[in-house]
Amino acid sequence: MRQKVYLALPFIIQPEVIILDEHTVYLDMFTRRKVWNAILELSKDFGTTILLATHNLHEAERLCDRILFFNKQKIAEGKPQELVEKVQALKAERKLIVKINGKGDVNEFRGVIQNIEVQSDGKFTCLRLYFRSDELQDIIRLLARYSVVDLQSVPVTLEEVFLQLCKK
Repeated sequence: MRQKVYLALPFIIQPEVIILDEHTVYLDMFTRRKVWNAILELSKDFGTTILLATHNLHEAERLCDRILFFNKQKIAEGKPQELVEKVQALKAERKLIVKINGKGDVNEFRGVIQNIEVQSDGKFTCLRLYFRSDELQDIIRLLARYSVVDLQSVPVTLEEVFLQLCKK
């Protein structure tokens, strides 16, 4: 309850700058989303600058215009989408989830891509394809042979960006 009161204060005072440190860590998901919306509203309506310290990178991606990553030292800075695109370009592995009718002959894929996971219930086969960007055209050619029901490209998240940058 005390945390909710502290989070309400900026709406009464309307300061120029607010510093929030792990501000939603003990909140339930419904309250957390209300706080996120309130923060966005405060920033937009009153021009309040919000400095946010968090381990919740999904929260940072949703709330922040700019990100600064630290791991004992500064390792990256930029807009969330710019950081994602930078790592996406460098990242060796991408992920695609494909659902096809029937049973697929996954041996065709094994010679083309790095890693594949298969789940089948007889009616549908779900393929999780882990591949390099330069293998995409070959994967598309192979998928054209099947009755594809669903296709999802799994996007790179800020968490993956952070982990990739820490590897350097």
